[in-house]
Amino acid sequence: MPTTFTVYSVIFADGFCYDFIRHLGVTSQVFAQMVAQRLSSCGLSEEALEQVFALTLGHRDTSSPLMQLFRANGVSHVMALSGLHLGIFCATFSPFIALVRRKMGPMTVRIAVVFLVLLAVWFYVCVARWPMSMVRAATMLSISLLSALTPYRLRLLYVWLLSVMLILIITPRNATDIGFQLSAMAMLAIALCCDREEKEKDLELLLQNPTSLQRNRPSRNEEKSVWKSVKDIVVDWVKISFWCQMFTAPLVAHYFGTFMPHAIVTSVVVTAYTSAVVHLCFILIASLFLFPYISHALAQSVNGLLWIQTETLRAFTALVGTGIEGVKWSWYAVALWYACIAVFTVRRGRLQL
Repeated sequence: MPTTFTVYSVIFADGFCYDFIRHLGVTSQVFAQMVAQRLSSCGLSEEALEQVFALTLGHRDTSSPLMQLFRANGVSHVMALSGLHLGIFCATFSPFIALVRRKMGPMTVRIAVVFLVLLAVWFYVCVARWPMSMVRAATMLSISLLSALTPYRLRLLYVWLLSVMLILIITPRNATDIGFQLSAMAMLAIALCCDREEKEKDLELLLQNPTSLQRNRPSRNEEKSVWKSVKDIVVDWVKISFWCQMFTAPLVAHYFGTFMPHAIVTSVVVTAYTSAVVHLCFILIASLFLFPYISHALAQSVNGLLWIQTETLRAFTALVGTGIEGVKWSWYAVALWYACIAVFTVRRGRLQL
């Protein structure tokens, strides 16, 4: 069994929590096999099936030509289950999560909602067989939702710090896990450089009168709207991609001896495109159980979208190459890079020492 599951088994041995987690793990793997069988027979092509397995169930062969193609373009992270995929999965529960974070409704209802959402999230982590990048994302979501039940509001940076500390306390050996390091540094980049501070007073207003936010919603121009302009969305994607590359490139250079100058561009496009495909993949999986008569049409749509993405990446690779090889960095170079980033973030006021 995975390391994390083993540690949890030891902590909760011979108790109700142990039995619950054990049954949850067994049930999740039975469900994953059922999903895999239905996906295999719904009309997906062999190449599309490999991508759908990686994007939804976390089943992937890192040595396959398809995965090598994504790695050559610096976008292999989209094929590894992480916060991106977990966030798309949680989009189903977003109305309920919004109620919890806005502290609307009785406390008992909010606690029940948090429990059900976290149960679904950790069940999905079990289905994916505990990838550390997804465990980190699920831990951050758990801390964020639990803190929403209290009067305190945690910044994204504090949520990241608490989640990393909790994971390393429970499973210290994950400090050397490459996937965990890359995922943690990418999230740290978002927390330090891309997290927008909430300047409006909606939270204080909501604490005083939970119904006032709903009454005043149409007239509040300063409110952070879901319907942002296309320009803002593109700027956000580019900014996130740039800083994630800045925080993860040294580790990639150290472990893999390669550097992808074009990864910032490809990551913006492929991540956005893959996000839409993952949404469709989850709809396809749901249709296999609820509406089988439309699953074939959805499978053909997934085939087409993934074929376009794969052929575009092949053409792009043939045009610009696969990156700069042989740039393996020492730990001293990696430390120096992060020291420069730390100085930059401190000077910008994003990190207070």
